[in-house]
Amino acid sequence: MVREQTGLPLPLAATHPRSLGEETMRITTNALRDSIQHALDHRDEALSYAMQFARDLDPALANQFVGMYVNDRTLNYGEDGREAIRKLLEMG
Repeated sequence: MVREQTGLPLPLAATHPRSLGEETMRITTNALRDSIQHALDHRDEALSYAMQFARDLDPALANQFVGMYVNDRTLNYGEDGREAIRKLLEMG
């Protein structure tokens, strides 16, 4: 619905509470970014690992599904992604 209304991508994000403190948030953010980058750099290995939790999901379908949610935009969602977040917050 958001995409149809705005033409912008649907922003998916994770946040951590500020109560964790600056240092913990920085460490957590860096660890997540490094992990995602490693998965992108080693996609076949990452997908193979994930498949053990996918039950009877077809590997090709799993690859397609993962590609929709884990891609270069996961690390840098770009200007339209930032605009989508601004718009989503306005709509909320």
